[in-house]
Amino acid sequence: MSTLIDSYDKSDSPKIQLYDNSFLIKGIDNLSFRSFDFNDVKEVRYYDPNNNWWTKIYLILATLRNPIYLKAEKYRFLKIYKTNGGTWNYVMPYKVDLEFINILKLIEKTANKNLLKISD
Repeated sequence: MSTLIDSYDKSDSPKIQLYDNSFLIKGIDNLSFRSFDFNDVKEVRYYDPNNNWWTKIYLILATLRNPIYLKAEKYRFLKIYKTNGGTWNYVMPYKVDLEFINILKLIEKTANKNLLKISD
């Protein structure tokens, strides 16, 4: 079994465990961890899904008809892209947590690959 290097455990976020050759993620709504081997991961992306040009247009149009939409809770995504084409999405709180960013950077460093893409 691999050695646990670091972990991230907050009640409102997916739990992450980092090992020397893989990492595990347990989503908020999942009962078990999903394993991601470094060789099988192509990209790890952390982003705001509402920060693009078409969402801004949709928000303007939707707000005219339904102003309650703007009161909806914002969130971010952690998306794992695998080399076989599979993707896994994990909903994250909108507020950026420095400890979470650090574990993502540690995953990239441990994998010794350019995996991480962080955007607003």
